Amino acid sequence: MSLAIDQQPLYLNDINRVLAQIGLSQLTADQCRLAGSRYKHDDIKAALKEAPTNASWRTWLRELVEFVRSSSAPTSQPQMPPPSRREAKLQPALAAAQTPAVPVPSNCQAKESRLAEINRVLVSIGCRPLTTIQAQTLATKVSTEHLKRAIAAAQSSAKAAEWLRNAVTKVSPQEPAQPANRQHDPTNRTTSRTAQQRDQPALPRRAAPAPVDSQNQSDRRQVIAYGAKAAIAFTETDLQPHQQERTGYLRSILIKAAQAKDGQDCKKGVAWNTAVVVNLGPHEVQLIAAVLLNRIPSARFAGHGHTNEKWFEFSQISDQKFKGSHMATFCEGRGSPKINVRITHNDVGRILSMFLRVCCHQLGLESQAALVLPTIHAVAAQYGEAMNRTRNAN
Repeated sequence: MSLAIDQQPLYLNDINRVLAQIGLSQLTADQCRLAGSRYKHDDIKAALKEAPTNASWRTWLRELVEFVRSSSAPTSQPQMPPPSRREAKLQPALAAAQTPAVPVPSNCQAKESRLAEINRVLVSIGCRPLTTIQAQTLATKVSTEHLKRAIAAAQSSAKAAEWLRNAVTKVSPQEPAQPANRQHDPTNRTTSRTAQQRDQPALPRRAAPAPVDSQNQSDRRQVIAYGAKAAIAFTETDLQPHQQERTGYLRSILIKAAQAKDGQDCKKGVAWNTAVVVNLGPHEVQLIAAVLLNRIPSARFAGHGHTNEKWFEFSQISDQKFKGSHMATFCEGRGSPKINVRITHNDVGRILSMFLRVCCHQLGLESQAALVLPTIHAVAAQYGEAMNRTRNAN
């Protein structure tokens, strides 16, 4: 016996065989038709194919069965069609694997219909399907309107697909967790200054996706470098939705520079509440990376802040005493004190890796990371020529 679901036949015996394999009770013909009227044929097909080996699809299929059983409210046991010769051999195993269904609230109908559509798009872009709980969590973390636009455009837009993958990863990690005994955690600075660690600045809120919960804090990368009298924090962060639409990229780097609380020694704490804060543009990310790579001696940027007076500069230190280090200088504007932080070899590796990672994203070179260094070198060369022309003109 076959049932026409979305104009394509699904065989009831085959459906029930898969359900039995994963420990679910069998469906009647009416229940199977109800499932076909509420869920997409391709989703049901994919779930039946992947459920024996994929936990997410098993959960999705279990919720489908619970929904149709609670909606149909059967008063008697399902009547199975006469088994085929092949089914007759498997009948004892099928009967032993059956488990009673657990009814779910009737308001899951609209949620399941929406979840099926989301999972269809996720599977098409290479993500795992979501469970109901994961979908509900996702809805609390991102803008509903932004999520709708991403789902609608994901199959035709690489940027929308990447945004959707990033959002889904927060509630359903797509890769195995890192081993507990790993040697290096990029979110923590290995330093004996415990007072400094307690005074680290709070990570900025992420708007798209929204702030992650504690179990996903490792996704948010931050590096802090401490000088003698000041400190600087680099945070890889997601842009606001309107910034993403305007700039065409999702991630950038936020920098905070602050003086020691007593103005003398960072060991006694850092006044992060009075920090100078800047969000970097793509050209600034590339040129700061060039300075840290020692391709250009310095790079200065101005015009930040509401009054366009905020400026900052990264440069190589030429003083023989500190040669090999870099200096970061920040200032809110006229009349404001400068904040100078020396970046040493202890910190430059992790800072530079963050800048190169964000450069790869902003330049669209995630799959061609080897091209990012030649690109930065070319940008640095042109910046150097432009600075020379400016100096000669003056």
